[in-house]
Amino acid sequence: MLSDREIREILGPVPETETEPRAISAAPRKNRWHLVLGGLGAVGVVLWGAGIALILHFERSSPGQPNVRTGQIYRFNDPFSVVYLTARQHLLVDTALIVLPLVTILLVVAAIVTSGRMSPTEEG
Repeated sequence: MLSDREIREILGPVPETETEPRAISAAPRKNRWHLVLGGLGAVGVVLWGAGIALILHFERSSPGQPNVRTGQIYRFNDPFSVVYLTARQHLLVDTALIVLPLVTILLVVAAIVTSGRMSPTEEG
């Protein structure tokens, strides 16, 4: 077993403690941007899933012919079917079809803008 003296000889002199505070590293900022983009991405995926589920629900539950008595007179068609919706349902579908691409564009822009902020900084 080595004695304290032998250990000190092997390791060399003990460095003096730093009196100046260390610079804050970029790692917490990088992690914060990853968390923000991850959260926004999760919200985007949930919105896409909800929008698609909403449209599929309306396609399955709405009539293929206009029904004046129930107010289902607003035509909605996609490549697979034509259905008639109420004014409120039609507004929800139109909103989903506008919001979902906008959310995707915003996520892509946010990822591009923050990509420079997430790169590690060179210390020299």
